[in-house]
Amino acid sequence: MCRKCNRYAPANRRPHGAARWYGPDRIGLVGFHDTAFVIAKPADAFASWLQTQAARLPMLVSGNCTNLAAGLDASLAVLRRTPLGVLRRMWLLSDGLPNRDTERIGPLVRAARDAHVNINTVAFGDAWGCDIGLLRRISRATHNGHFFTINNLRDLSEALIRGGESRNTLHHRAETTVLCIDLSGSMVQPMDGRRKIDVVVEAITALLRYKQSVWS
Repeated sequence: MCRKCNRYAPANRRPHGAARWYGPDRIGLVGFHDTAFVIAKPADAFASWLQTQAARLPMLVSGNCTNLAAGLDASLAVLRRTPLGVLRRMWLLSDGLPNRDTERIGPLVRAARDAHVNINTVAFGDAWGCDIGLLRRISRATHNGHFFTINNLRDLSEALIRGGESRNTLHHRAETTVLCIDLSGSMVQPMDGRRKIDVVVEAITALLRYKQSVWS
């Protein structure tokens, strides 16, 4: 995508498929607790409102419900608007056990796979507070999903930045990434000397700075 005109650049159109698109990634933010909501629509890393909206995350933490299904649903709705030929990825960040609409999780993960959305899942902190098995199954159910366990800012920043994707700016497949973030009350609990949600904000800041440096 050209940052000046805010459009992707296509290349290598295949006879029986959509063109592959090359250029910078776009990042969006979705939050969930008892419900889910779009915090920032996908934009390139230079969009000032991405950092502004990320900084608001601590103010959005609420309640005791972890409606992971709603988060998947809202994120998938955003990613479905991505043009054909652009890669689609969701990062599902959670520290808790889903306790609302859990029967919808399986069908939504299958829908993500059918829509060619890869899901990376991230478990925060000690395994007792998170359904590690569920998060592993979600990531494995998509074509190229990955599972991460993180205990500090460095772990999360490295997971988001490295993520297994090529950083060659000349041959980098454009990707739309949605960070689907658990904003239930447990995200204000401590981890590595700070609140979990503050770790998320700092990791997103590091991710945006990294992508800016790559595409500057």
